[in-house]
Amino acid sequence: MTGDGANDVPAVRLADIGIAFGTRAAPAARAAADLIVMDDRLETMLNAFVEGRAMWASVRQAPAILGGGNFGEIAFTLLGTAATTGTDLPPDGPPAAAGQPLHRPGPGHGRRPAPAAAGGRRTDAP
Repeated sequence: MTGDGANDVPAVRLADIGIAFGTRAAPAARAAADLIVMDDRLETMLNAFVEGRAMWASVRQAPAILGGGNFGEIAFTLLGTAATTGTDLPPDGPPAAAGQPLHRPGPGHGRRPAPAAAGGRRTDAP
């Protein structure tokens, strides 16, 4: 909504974007406006709309450009992880699937040796 007089103030204030033309606008219209065109030319406002639409088009294209540029990095990461997993897991798979340990402990494995007797008492006891 554009306006420049005191009678336009309610409409300018209630509009989504209220515009006042600067040099001719009443102080009340300037105070109510969201945007003030300082040179009183309609062409200035039209050029601002064209530039704003071009900027908005760039903003809308940004996610597609950024996503397309990062797609290669994402694919490389996923494929690299799959390739690494594919080469690391198969050699470990059969023993793990069989449920058998790769090394069987021998007799006495995991047991502490008996302490040396010193007069029938353990030397490591408090």
